[in-house]
Amino acid sequence: MPQHYGGSMTQAKKRKEAKPKTPRGMHRMPDGSLMKGEKHQSKPKTPNLGQRKPKPFDLKEGALSKQLGIAEKDKIPKMLLRKIDKAKVGDMVKLPSGKEIKVTPLLHKRVRFVLNIALK
Repeated sequence: MPQHYGGSMTQAKKRKEAKPKTPRGMHRMPDGSLMKGEKHQSKPKTPNLGQRKPKPFDLKEGALSKQLGIAEKDKIPKMLLRKIDKAKVGDMVKLPSGKEIKVTPLLHKRVRFVLNIALK
C-alpha cells in the first residue's frame, strides 16, 4: 500500500519520532530543555471582553439648546430629540418654531447623549 494513503509504515515512524512526555508542572523550552513554570510566569491577565476605555469629552452646558435655537430655560421636546435621532446625518429636520436645521455629526452626538443619559 502506498505511504500517502496513511499505511502502517507512517504510523510506526510517528510513534518512533514522538517526543517524550513533559512532566506535570513543567514545560519545554524551544531548545527542548525542561523548565518549571514558576520562574518566568507572570500574573494571569484579565480577559478584555471587548470593553473599551471611554474617551474623555467636554460637556458644554446648554450647547444643544444653542444649536437648536431654543432658550436654555425652556425644555427641549422629546419628540424633537427622537426625530433628530432617527434622521441621518445630512438630513434636514423641521423645528417646532418652523425653522429647518441640518443634522450634523455633532448635533447627532449631542442628541444621542441627551437621550441616553438625561432622560433616563
